[in-house]
Amino acid sequence: VSELREHIADAQEETTRLTRPVVGSMADDDILKPGESLTYLKPTHLSTRFGSKSFKTPLIDEYEGQLQDFQDENSIVTQTIWRNKDEHNKQFLRYLRAGPREKLYFEPSKVTAAIVTCGGLCPGLNNVIRGLTQML
Repeated sequence: VSELREHIADAQEETTRLTRPVVGSMADDDILKPGESLTYLKPTHLSTRFGSKSFKTPLIDEYEGQLQDFQDENSIVTQTIWRNKDEHNKQFLRYLRAGPREKLYFEPSKVTAAIVTCGGLCPGLNNVIRGLTQML
């Protein structure tokens, strides 16, 4: 019985280690097997093409006193590490994490946005459009 409990504890620890979220920086040898790699797909910043601008987000004043979980250029998310037993030398990708930014490139009072959809694409699309509309 004690051997079985020890085996279960080891399995739970391994499951916890393998299923924890992979966000931000992590050591490559933390999860990757030999031959696997992480590649960061870094987008071109708007300031590279259009010059440097910086405006304070209106969310700071609107939600004062509430949790403000802003993302920055170091907020990275890694795609799910998933492999078949026969896969080797797999490349996993990292992306800039989506979310609100404390500093904006465009002045919010001068921004115009459009939402274009084709009906019937997926359930819940109306909720997404409603959320976008309320934020804009």
